[in-house]
This record gives sequence, structure tokens and C-alpha cells, in this order.
Amino acid sequence: MKDFSDDSIKDLEDELEGYKKQKKKVDALVNMIGGKKGLKRTIFIDRILLISIKVVWISHKRSQTEHFMFWFLSSLEARINIAIDEIRKQKENSADR
Repeated sequence: MKDFSDDSIKDLEDELEGYKKQKKKVDALVNMIGGKKGLKRTIFIDRILLISIKVVWISHKRSQTEHFMFWFLSSLEARINIAIDEIRKQKENSADR
């Protein structure tokens, strides 16, 4: 094992302290330009965007469903009207005979 002198330990402690100060400065600078706090905002904006997309998608799917229901009911109504017309014609033909 290597023995460290008091001077070398003191130098290492001073270096570590300088590193910690520089790290604090860099962290402060990163936070100013949108680092960690900006990340929280970005996540918030992303969530809002995803929720908005989901609402639009649900609305689109609902309109597709309503369109299909309208088409189905319109087709059903048309077939019922055709059937009613045929029944009326049959009644008229049987009444004429």
C-alpha cells in the first residue's frame, strides 16, 4: 500500500473541493438553460401532447362509429321502405283481383 503524506492528502482534498465548486457552477448553468427544471417542463408538455393526441384519436374513432351507425340505419330504413312498397303493391294486386 502506498503511504500518503499530509501534504498530498491536503492537495487531494483541495482538488475535491474545487471539483465540487465547479460541479455546482455547471449544475447552476445547466439549470439556467433548461436542464433539470426544463426536463420537468418537457415531460409535462409531452404528457399534455399525448393526452391531446388521445382525445383527438378518441373523437375520430367516435365519429367513425357514428358514421357507420348512420350508414347502417339509413340502409336499414331504405330496405324497410322497399319492403313496405312491395307489401303495398301486393295488397293492391290482391284487392284488384
